[in-house]
Amino acid sequence: MKALGHLFRSKIVLAVLIGLTACYFRAIAIQTTVIEAPLRADALEYYFSAYNLVHQGTYSRSAAALSDPQAIVRPDAYRPPGLPLIIAGFLSITPSPSAALTAMQAANLVAGIFAAIALFIAAAAMLPLPVAFAAGLMVAASPHLVAISVYLLTEPFAICLVALLLALTTLDVPIAGRRRFAYFFGLGATIGCLALLGPSSSRSPRSCALRSIITRIDATRWCSAASAQLCALRPGSSETS
Repeated sequence: MKALGHLFRSKIVLAVLIGLTACYFRAIAIQTTVIEAPLRADALEYYFSAYNLVHQGTYSRSAAALSDPQAIVRPDAYRPPGLPLIIAGFLSITPSPSAALTAMQAANLVAGIFAAIALFIAAAAMLPLPVAFAAGLMVAASPHLVAISVYLLTEPFAICLVALLLALTTLDVPIAGRRRFAYFFGLGATIGCLALLGPSSSRSPRSCALRSIITRIDATRWCSAASAQLCALRPGSSETS
């Protein structure tokens, strides 16, 4: 029992260290990076979709309402609703695009912290603790994963949800009762949120989760699957942009 308690405390300490590392690098990147045109291309359409949702009650990427508040905005479905819904939450508090972008960067930072910790928890269930700690640090300090925290992208949230999904699949499936319901509800909610970020964002993680639950794949195959899911959501991927 003492050994188990020591191991549990060690995991908590290592998880905190990973979270602090992820927070440090992302905070530095956000503070020191100057974005000349933060709202452009995909980010601009996400912002317009959120703006129209808040001010017009219509989901549309049209920019007409910005120049003419009385303009009739036609609904469309060119962009998945996940990121616009998050932006809309901040726009409902502040109408300023710069303030909303700052809030989104803070949300990206939190998502990055949770992603690193969740991946460490998942890896610690399958691998030796030093190896799991190294994997968590790699996610926490990866230059690409740090850089995407600065911009208006779906990737930070998608990566966080994939890491959470991997962590959930390392848990033993409860046999019955409320814990079993909560377990599968958590899996379904995570996959559902991934789908909101784009249909292709949840396809591979969903199949990975189902395979790991049904077949209980070994550590080597699990790590290969986990790496594949994170690589599929790398910055610049067309699946989540």
